[in-house]
This record gives sequence, C-alpha cells and structure tokens, in this order.
Amino acid sequence: MLRSFLLFFFVFLVFISYGYADSVTLIVSGQTKGMLEACGCVEVEGGMEARAGFLETLRSENVPFALVDLGEFVDKEQNAINEALGISYLRACRELEYDLALLSPVDLAYGYDYLFRIGKEASVSLLCTNLSSTKEPLWKTAFIKEMGKSKIGILGAVSLVPKLDSKQPDFAISDSRASLAAETKNLRETEGVDAVVLLAFEPPPIVIQWLEKYNGPKIDLVVTQDFGILPKKVKETYIVNTPSKGYAVGKITFDVSKEKGIDAVKYERISLKPDQYKNEKMRNFLTQAYAKMIVDLQLAYEGPFVLQNLSQEKEDFSGYGGADLCRDCHFDQYEQWAETKHATAFYDVINKNRHWMPQCVMCHVTGFGNANGYRSFEKSARLRNVQCETCHGPGQQHADDMGTSAIRRGASKELCAQCHDQKNSPKFEEMFDLYYKKILH
Repeated sequence: MLRSFLLFFFVFLVFISYGYADSVTLIVSGQTKGMLEACGCVEVEGGMEARAGFLETLRSENVPFALVDLGEFVDKEQNAINEALGISYLRACRELEYDLALLSPVDLAYGYDYLFRIGKEASVSLLCTNLSSTKEPLWKTAFIKEMGKSKIGILGAVSLVPKLDSKQPDFAISDSRASLAAETKNLRETEGVDAVVLLAFEPPPIVIQWLEKYNGPKIDLVVTQDFGILPKKVKETYIVNTPSKGYAVGKITFDVSKEKGIDAVKYERISLKPDQYKNEKMRNFLTQAYAKMIVDLQLAYEGPFVLQNLSQEKEDFSGYGGADLCRDCHFDQYEQWAETKHATAFYDVINKNRHWMPQCVMCHVTGFGNANGYRSFEKSARLRNVQCETCHGPGQQHADDMGTSAIRRGASKELCAQCHDQKNSPKFEEMFDLYYKKILH
C-alpha cells in the first residue's frame, strides 16, 4: 500500500513538474534611435515618459515581466548629439529597470570606446551572442530570467548574416548558426532553462530563411525587427516582431512548460500616448538629462543650416528683423500671419521638450543656422516661430532701405517642402493647395 502511494506521489510530482505551464510576459522595444520624446507633427506617439507610464501601470497590476530592447538605440548619423542621446536613452532604460539591450550593427558602428562609455555612464546590460572582439567584451553572450517557476534563456544576434563595416576592426560577427546552437545547448543542458528566446536584429523574412536551415537545439521564440506581422511559427519556433522608433512597445505573452517549452503566443502592440501615460519621475529625469546635454554640447547654439540655398540667405549682409519689423508697413499681412499655426510654431517644440534640439528647432524658428538668424532660446526670442522672413528671406536690409531693396515675393512649394517633408507632414503633398491658401497674401 505504501509502495503504491509513493509511486503515485512520484508520478504526480513528475506531472506537476512537466505539465505545469507558467504564463510569461515579455515587453519589447527597439530601433528607438535616441528618440526620448514623443515624435510627430500630426499624430504624436511615443517618448520615454509615456513608456514609463505604461510600465508603471503594468507593475501596478502585479504582472511579472522581462523588459528587453532590440537595439539601434542611436541614430546611424554619427555626431556628438546622437552619441549623447544614445547614452541618455540607455540611462532612461536603466531607470525603467530594463533587463538588457541587444547590440545592433548601427550601435557597433560607433566603436568600442562608445560602448565603453555606455557601460560607464548607463550601466545597462548589453547582449550579443555571436559577436567577438579584439578587446575585452563589454557584453553578455546569454542572459537568464526567472519568472514564476519558469527559467527563460535569452540570446541575442547582432546579425544573422555578417554585415559589419570593415572600418570597425574591434568587432567580428561569428557564424550565427554555430554560435547560437552552442549557446542554446549550454542553456538547456547546463543551466536547465525551460525555454530559449532569441533577439535578432533582422526583419522576419531573413529570420524565416535562417530558421529553415537551422538544425541546432530548439529555439522557442525569435523577436525580430518591426514588420507589422502577427505571431507565426516556423518549424518549432515562434516569430514575433518589435515596434520601432519608440512609438509603441510590444507585449508578448506565452505559456512556458518543461514539456512544450513556449506555447500559446499572443502579441499586443501598445501605443504610447503621451496624454494617456504620464510619469513624473521620468519627466524629471529627462529634464535633467537635457540640461546636462545643453551645457555639455551647447546644443541650443549650433546646428545644421536650413533654407541656405536661396540667394537672400547667402548674402553676408543679410539680417533678420523679425515679424514686428514687417508689421509697420504690412499690417494686414501681419494680422493674417498671426492667425496661422506658423505664428505659434515654437510652442510645439517647447510642449514636446524639443526646443534644445537643432533638428527640431530648425523648422520652428526663423533664420536658423544663419549668422544673423535664430541662434538660441535665450538670445533669439524675436525670431521664434515661423515668421515672415522664412518665406520672404532676411528683411532687415529691405526695411532699412524703406522697401526699395529686393525681397522674395512669396514661398514656393519646394521651399515649404524643406520642412514639410514626408516624415513630418505625411499628408502635405496631397493637401498643399489647401494649406497654401491659408498663408497666401
């Protein structure tokens, strides 16, 4: 009788051990490119404050989750501003208690010294399984996350096909199938994980081709670049993509058991609406980060030139007087302009905390980049907003000459499109005639 009971009890324990399934949540972000604030001139989404607000809501529901980033946390255009934004982004990720961030080819292109700065200033765990270096590695090759009774192994592929710039001799991508198979085997046999998740900085079509030829130990789930697809399965592996540019995060839920690994995968794209998700702590963090960058890099004082291909802007003697100077002789036109959105354009960048970033400010002020145009928030108050001289050119000489010197008579569609491009005004092309009537005088 006792022997039968013990046998039954043993079978019951085995069943519990292998038949029990944990419900696990994975929150993923990626390809944010240092965008700390909500972006968009039409529909505003994203930003680290909204992300913090969503995560705060999720934590209040007592939902355990892993928090990972797919990489490309800096823009591909290498400069001091983007370097600072990338580090600030990862510092913000640390504040949000991210578990890790994958390295992408874009991030690696900044060089080993930049990764060293990240480790020193941001202290975020970096992940890459198939990357080697001539110097001391600053990243992990694998990561283990315990959630509930489940043990999840996480791997990262900087690329599934070698594509690093030869100008970066400090790094080399190893054969992805061999390195990922070896690390997967180690996680399953040595570490005893219940499932393996791979973060792959590749689009789903490349991942699908790779999986079809992969014959190593089972990888349960691959998280890919943004592609707008629902979860799908290739052989034994699920594929889910990651929202890009910080507009949203992906919420991946699945069951985990020793018997099946990962199963019942569900995916939800969480749009990060700034008016829905607020977080005072992150807002204070960002404010301090901006203040530091402004001081360190003097971001408000220098930036790329805009509207410099027109003759009036090229003249050394050209000066900007501001809309108030134009009002004295062109009162009706001034009053019409004052009713347009151009007259309050600078408030948009203030409200979005972008008034210190040249790539945003340049299209919300007058004469940015010109020696006599907008120079800084403090020194150029009279040239804030998109004023008369944006379309008509510098007008100080015209006013001094009592209107006898030449000035542009109006704006062309080509001039408008320098700021109203596809990225910032996606419907501008089809709506140009309607918009133009609002400013025509």
